[in-house]
Amino acid sequence: MKKNVSRSSRELVVRIAVPVLFAALCVLTALTIFTISWSSIGAGGEFDLAGLTNEARRDDADVSGYLLPEFIGITVDGTRRGISVSANVVSELYDILTPTLRSAFSSAEPQSDTVWEEYTSVRNSVYIKYHSELPDGILALFAGMAQEGRETSVTFGGNVREMFILPPSSVSAETLLVTRSDSGSVKKYVIPSRKAAVGTDELERFVRFYGSGMSEFLFNEERYPNLAWTEPVYTEALQTRKVLMTDRTAVLIQNSPEEKEAVLRLFGLNPDKLLNVHEEEDGSSSYYDTHGILYFRASSIEYLRSSADSGVSVSEILGTAFPEDNPSEMLKAYIRTAVLLYEKVAAVNPVYSGGEADLLLRSVTSENGEVTLQFMYAVGNVPISDDQDAYRITFADGRIRHAVLHTVAVRVLADRETSYTEWWFASKLGRFSSDVRLVYRSDYLSESVAAEWAAEELIFPEPETDRNMDPEEEDEYGK
Repeated sequence: MKKNVSRSSRELVVRIAVPVLFAALCVLTALTIFTISWSSIGAGGEFDLAGLTNEARRDDADVSGYLLPEFIGITVDGTRRGISVSANVVSELYDILTPTLRSAFSSAEPQSDTVWEEYTSVRNSVYIKYHSELPDGILALFAGMAQEGRETSVTFGGNVREMFILPPSSVSAETLLVTRSDSGSVKKYVIPSRKAAVGTDELERFVRFYGSGMSEFLFNEERYPNLAWTEPVYTEALQTRKVLMTDRTAVLIQNSPEEKEAVLRLFGLNPDKLLNVHEEEDGSSSYYDTHGILYFRASSIEYLRSSADSGVSVSEILGTAFPEDNPSEMLKAYIRTAVLLYEKVAAVNPVYSGGEADLLLRSVTSENGEVTLQFMYAVGNVPISDDQDAYRITFADGRIRHAVLHTVAVRVLADRETSYTEWWFASKLGRFSSDVRLVYRSDYLSESVAAEWAAEELIFPEPETDRNMDPEEEDEYGK
């Protein structure tokens, strides 16, 4: 039997159904878009680098954390506290000091000096020692880049391995910065303004806040005949973390076509238009195209441009024009490119870029128009010692000429180790050494490694001695 439906009832149904259907259509459209987007991402779709605009590709890498001193010591009213094995604390203190470094190296005129040893007896000072010798212009560049928006005019006047900063006092409003190179060359910078200078009050606050993470130290000052005068020596044992080394790069790359393709593209190679591919029995492989050659070796990734006018360009990686008429900006671009390329490899897989280890600048050199940056791996600011650089990259004419990234994966373990006191180790040195330091001695095999003191030569003691002896009581045994 057919039911009669009134006109008013039909209009009511239509008024209700239309909004419901419209809402359902919107939801269905959104779900469709979401599904398409998600499936594209999940499927690892091709990343079209050439299809992006320069504005979208621009990526200003934060380089400030890639340069840290080996040691920072603060002397306040004659009391000395030092820090070296905590990357976070060293970084925070170094950030406080960077305005002073920038002012000194970019504006103050250096004066040659012969005085150095007397600064160990100053009652208020900051002492900085770097992991290796670096050009003063590089320190200025990093200090300027750490202060966002600050332009830094850079000149290269010499190399720096260690320095003293003497803050303003009631006697003088000037800040004095004195540097020393590995060859013994001493230079003095006078900063007349308090504006960019770190003061004694600020250092006192820092020591109060971070005092528990810092340790007492003394300067050698002829206590040990085989150490330099200003060598800082801890009088307390330090705690460090154990690490685990793993190196299986070639196997990982070969078993992951997506990751291999991603790394190839980072170095400007098109996986679909390669000229040649060669695979070795040990699992290593090489890939050729007009840009250059990329090698996936057992323990490294290596890139070599194919000709003088080829190679992946700095502007392609940074997404900005290369500043070829400005030497300072050129060097900044090289540094940012090196860091950004490393970070992009790490984003593909951290195993290819040190794992949980940090990357720190070791040296910067320039010769015949080429600029080479060398980096090392470190855990807690303690270097992982090895014959090879962790990362080495050479630039020429705005392009990458050569790059090698050692692909060991480092895992930081929960275990903590207490070291021998440094003064005890120093007392056993045979040959002269100016660089006693904590390192992870490793050949990058899969093993648990603890940090230990290192120098050129160690004479192991025959009798067992008290390794926490008061340094003031060590003369009879230590000398």
